[in-house]
Amino acid sequence: MKQMLKNYFCFIVTGFITFIPTRIDGDFNKMTERKELRNKHLQGNLVKSMTTETNIECFRQCTKLTQCSAMSYNKQNKICYMYSRLNTYSDVTAEDGRMYYLKDVNNCLTEEGYSYKSSVMLCIKFYNVKVIYHDAVSTCQSQNTSLVKIDSQEKQNVLYSYLVVDEQFNAGHIYLQGNRVPNTSEWVFDDGTPITYLPWNLGQPEAYDQMYLCALAQDKGMWHDCVGTQLFGFVCERNLF
Repeated sequence: MKQMLKNYFCFIVTGFITFIPTRIDGDFNKMTERKELRNKHLQGNLVKSMTTETNIECFRQCTKLTQCSAMSYNKQNKICYMYSRLNTYSDVTAEDGRMYYLKDVNNCLTEEGYSYKSSVMLCIKFYNVKVIYHDAVSTCQSQNTSLVKIDSQEKQNVLYSYLVVDEQFNAGHIYLQGNRVPNTSEWVFDDGTPITYLPWNLGQPEAYDQMYLCALAQDKGMWHDCVGTQLFGFVCERNLF
């Protein structure tokens, strides 16, 4: 009887260890599985990769890295990937057994007017104060944020979805992060990274002296190049990781 109970206990423990839960808990962090991404192979900004026996160890390693905001684990090949950002919008191919997890966040301060979209890990706040571009930048920086960086179709869709439901923004421009390289057709973010995703509205961009990015809800949120001295609303983005 004792042997039977021992075997039964071992079975339960083994099953618990090998089961991969929807939510993984750590000392102070949690990660939630993106079930819709199962068995896909996605690109991301890779921080670290390793081979490990369980997704729990993958999670523990991710929590040690402040820049790790997402991870994937394949129980078949036991490879763990840790990302600073998971680019769910590009280069999706099949990979049986892979699962993806995102860190839960508690620093997107909704009580201060921020909105969080977990699918793109985007924490943003809309400002209806009409200012020039540089004042928009300064306001964001004073809140330890930056003008919103739109670098994918998914983020563009999120931005537009907020614009069209808010009466303050559905008939006017807003400033976005982005500057034209002087006398060229190239655009860069504040850190100098080239902007490769550019959803221009019809007839845009217009002129080399229009150096900044803005968007218009009436044009389905598509982008315009702007002089920067116009008085527009703007959107700030909080860095979560």
